[in-house]
Amino acid sequence: YYDPAANFSPQLVSLVTNSLADFEKAIQKEPPLFHLVKKSVRLTSLRYIDYLLPGMIAMTIMNSALFGLGGTIVNYREKGVLRRLMVTPQPLTQFIAAQISNQLIFAILRAVLLIAVAVTFFQVTVVGSYFLLLLIVIIGSLTFVTVAFTVASFAKNREVADTLSNIISLPMMFLSGVFFPV
Repeated sequence: YYDPAANFSPQLVSLVTNSLADFEKAIQKEPPLFHLVKKSVRLTSLRYIDYLLPGMIAMTIMNSALFGLGGTIVNYREKGVLRRLMVTPQPLTQFIAAQISNQLIFAILRAVLLIAVAVTFFQVTVVGSYFLLLLIVIIGSLTFVTVAFTVASFAKNREVADTLSNIISLPMMFLSGVFFPV
C-alpha cells in the first residue's frame, strides 16, 4: 500500500521491487517467486471527517492514558493508596493489570462510540478490517499506558504529571498529522 501523492512513493516502490527481484534471482533461476502487488491508499472521495476520525480516536486513546491513568497513579501515590495496597494480600501485579485492563476496555468503548457517531451522523464508511482496527486500538492503548506509567514514575505530584503529559502529547498531536496533514 502506498500513497502516490507522497514524494517518496515512487522511489520506495522501485526499491522494494528491485530488492525482491534481486533476492529472488539469488535464490533460484526460475520464474519469479515474488510478485509485488501495488495498491494505492489514495481515495478519490476522501472527506475531512474521513481524515479526522482516525486522528480523533488516536487522540482520545492518548489523552485518556496520559492524563487519566498517569494522573490517577500519581494521585494514588500522593494519597498513600499505593503504600496501603502493598500491605494487602492483593499482589501489585494484579492492581497494575486491573488498571491496564480498565484502560483497554474504555479505549475500545471510546473507539466504538466515535465510529458509531461518525457512521450515524456523518456517513463515514470504515474501509478495511474491523479486526485490524481493534488490534490497532489495543496496541495504541498499550503503548500510551506504558508512557503513562513512565510519566507517573517520574512525576512527584499531579501538576508535574500533567506538565510532563502535555510536553509529550502536544508535539505528538500537532506533528503527527491528527488534525491536518503535516
